[in-house]
Amino acid sequence: MNTTTLFDGRITFVRIFTAFLVAKFSQSFLLEAYPVDILYPISMVLVFAVFWGLLRLFCHPAELSLKLFINTEPRPFSIITLIGLVIVVVITKYGSAVMLFSYYEWFGETNLETLQQLQALAEQSIWQRLDVSALTGMFGAPIVEEFFYRAVLVSYLAARFRPSIAIIIAASIFAMFHGFSGFFLALGGGILLSSVYLYYRNIWLCIGLHCIANLMTFLAPGIVADALVFNWSSSSEIALSLLNIASGILVVIMIILLPYGLRRSPVPNAELAAQIKNQLSKAQD
Repeated sequence: MNTTTLFDGRITFVRIFTAFLVAKFSQSFLLEAYPVDILYPISMVLVFAVFWGLLRLFCHPAELSLKLFINTEPRPFSIITLIGLVIVVVITKYGSAVMLFSYYEWFGETNLETLQQLQALAEQSIWQRLDVSALTGMFGAPIVEEFFYRAVLVSYLAARFRPSIAIIIAASIFAMFHGFSGFFLALGGGILLSSVYLYYRNIWLCIGLHCIANLMTFLAPGIVADALVFNWSSSSEIALSLLNIASGILVVIMIILLPYGLRRSPVPNAELAAQIKNQLSKAQD
């Protein structure tokens, strides 16, 4: 059986997900075998190379081009819109953390260890915390993750299903790959970034917002740790606790309303959508 009969040139969810799963396992294997900081950025390159190579193989004999996923005719936005999106990203990151840490006991876990890690980071200077792993986490990981979750996965799902379904599925997979403790932290961000991509069709905007979200934890771990502890013993602490509650509620509202509000949004990549629909029609014939 040759490659032409084995693969039919179609882009499918199973092939996209399998390619990324193998890529992530390759990264985990490399970092487990050689736990050296300098390998973290190399592992991100490995993830991209394995994912893209497998996706092209799975879609053989059709030729896949990066332009198919990146050339999306982005919708223009103003500097005011950008500032607003940054504020929403910060609120989402903060509110998601509040929701997780405040109700951690629901899952029989404690948030003490994570809080201690944040406080330990806060005692270090920025230059002490700045290393290859931190830089890769802030700027390298968002590039690879946004290409997979938004440029490829959301584009494909939006071409097959309603935007709300595409957002929920992509955000859930995004959160799943952040592990149990990071699932709820990543879910809100995944929904927000998927919604931004569907509306603005701009992968570079999503990469920038993702970098800002990662940068927030790096720059202010002490503030985040202090704010995540509910206290009711003074007026300032009561105000902070109320702020925590409000930010958590806002994130819940956003999670519910964003997919619904974008239910009629056009697909982010018309060329990819046309190709997928053509593949589906051929498969049905």
